[in-house]
Amino acid sequence: YLHSVRFDAENQKTGHYEKGTVHLENRDYEAAIHAFEGALRIDPIYADAYCGLAGGYIVEGDLAAVENHAKIALRLKENNHPNSQNLLDAIAFYNAGIAYLKDCLYDKAVAKFNESIRLEPVFFQAYCGLAEAYLEQDNLVEAEITARNALSLNNIHKLPQEVLDRIKQAYYTKGLAEKENRTYKTAIEFFMKALGIAYRLKQDAPEIWSSLGLAYYRTEDYPMARHCYIEVIKLDPGDEQAYCGLGNTYFKMGAYAESVASFRKACELKPNSAKFHGYLARALFKHGKLKEALQATGKAVSVWVRQTLFRI
Repeated sequence: YLHSVRFDAENQKTGHYEKGTVHLENRDYEAAIHAFEGALRIDPIYADAYCGLAGGYIVEGDLAAVENHAKIALRLKENNHPNSQNLLDAIAFYNAGIAYLKDCLYDKAVAKFNESIRLEPVFFQAYCGLAEAYLEQDNLVEAEITARNALSLNNIHKLPQEVLDRIKQAYYTKGLAEKENRTYKTAIEFFMKALGIAYRLKQDAPEIWSSLGLAYYRTEDYPMARHCYIEVIKLDPGDEQAYCGLGNTYFKMGAYAESVASFRKACELKPNSAKFHGYLARALFKHGKLKEALQATGKAVSVWVRQTLFRI
């Protein structure tokens, strides 16, 4: 009878452990942790289950729990448990990488984070550290790839999202610099990269759409510029600059009725803009509305005079 009970307990323990490993492979980490805990309730000195728990917690981002369970497994196996040792070594390499990152020794940080990932390919925090190092080296392509890997491992923890957001901002900043230099095609490439990350992070990013719209406008790709400005307006219906950009885009396309409507909205949102009223007058003239064009011209002059006298 006792032999039968022990046999059943062994089967149950093994069953829980095997379920845990399957859940780990399927990246269902909460279920894996639950299964390994079930194995340990049956056998509190089951070293492999402690190691499995550590493997689940490393993807959850709980490094203290990883170290605790890996060390228990090592003690139970008298320091002869390679998988547990790999977990502890991965954390050690990660901590070294963080130290190098803080000291601005980015090449060394990259090497340490890569060592950590080699030992534990699901260590999302090591991917985040590596992405940060690449970002500091201005290697945005590798930084983005690495941060996306981190996000695919853990899309709940805020760290991968924060790293990706910083990479997005770096792309956007480069795009703005290229726009200022009037290298618009390169600016478009950077803005598109930034938008791709914003989409991945489920962010609206109207400022990126707006900058992209202007870049397309400057390259005379008016249909794409129109698309971008419409996206800005969908996200922020109160953005008068987007209506102005859309009005100018329609004007260049020869769609004067649509241009007039856009400039009217811009003037409604910012009635004290002489520029907007001037643009409206021009669009009205092209649309054949001469009387209204004169009225808009008068409004533009009136606003400009008031603003000029106020400054004096």
